[in-house]
Amino acid sequence: MIRSLAGFFALSLAAAAADYVSPVGHDHVLKSNRQEEERRQAWIGHWTGEASAEGGIYRWLVIRSADGTFYLHGRMYQGGVGVAERIEAGEWGLADGSYITKTDSEWDGAKFIPIDPSQPNLWGIYRIVGEQKDELTYRHEGLDKTYVVKRVGEKYELPEKG
Repeated sequence: MIRSLAGFFALSLAAAAADYVSPVGHDHVLKSNRQEEERRQAWIGHWTGEASAEGGIYRWLVIRSADGTFYLHGRMYQGGVGVAERIEAGEWGLADGSYITKTDSEWDGAKFIPIDPSQPNLWGIYRIVGEQKDELTYRHEGLDKTYVVKRVGEKYELPEKG
């Protein structure tokens, strides 16, 4: 699967993200007061994280945009080698101390295709645990997992080997 997506990665995730248009629009993106808007601005940008999963390590790059969209490139590593990956896009927001995501499309190797947003696993509600300039910590209570992401530069790409 990694080889089948090699052409896409040559273009870079950011270039593909520029072509993405949310199929549901942004009229319903969560509104917030001024303090929440300033907080939201701090979450915009390129962030990476990792977590142990299924006998390996899962690493991801998420790009959050000011318009409320996000793009996520995730790669699973086992034995130090990337064995699977997924690219998805959707909408994000902050409300009442929570970070909320809704995935609405995934990359099929050539373009983003819509996926059924009614699936419960496509929604993420995370309690914000910590916020620093270049590090965010949030917790998914249902999965009993805490995630830490670190700010990276716009040219950052996930490594081929883990």
